[in-house]
Amino acid sequence: IKGQDGGVVTAILVDFLRKSGDAAVVASLDDEKAWVPKPTVALSEEKVIESAGTKYTSSPSLIGAGDAVKNFDKNNVAMVGTPCQIRGLQLLDQGTFKEANISEAVKLKVGLFCMETFAYDSLMEYLESNGVDAEKVTKFAIKSGKFYANYGDNIAHEAGLKEVKKLVRPCCTKCEDFTSEFADIS
Repeated sequence: IKGQDGGVVTAILVDFLRKSGDAAVVASLDDEKAWVPKPTVALSEEKVIESAGTKYTSSPSLIGAGDAVKNFDKNNVAMVGTPCQIRGLQLLDQGTFKEANISEAVKLKVGLFCMETFAYDSLMEYLESNGVDAEKVTKFAIKSGKFYANYGDNIAHEAGLKEVKKLVRPCCTKCEDFTSEFADIS
């Protein structure tokens, strides 16, 4: 199964759809603008697989959960999200945020481990200033203390994490939930 590294999240979602689920909320990429993540309601295994891989900038996944319930009329949904997105889903159950239809429909919350995400505009400016064409990037990765932007199997850019720290969204510097503690599985 295709995935960022081992494909575990993709495999979990495919299994969910095969067994009982009727939709999975995932982050896919915008067709018109390079590396802009968008929430997607995946109704098929193929769409889940097509959407696999880390995006490194934030996707408004709760909008996708709302779409699954309100626009696609689904009530057995899996949602993949960063810790803050999974926490946001939990908050839909409480007080003035109560949105029972959405939170009740999400039966499986798959939380991603997250150190932080990059601000989209900052990432694009950084890539351009380093001669990297974002349109040609096929994968981003962070491994062994380095950030990579790849063109296919070739490394187009490599940088130490200290160099890209300036690209991090300010809200991420305050986050303390690396492991998605409110998820069903992470």
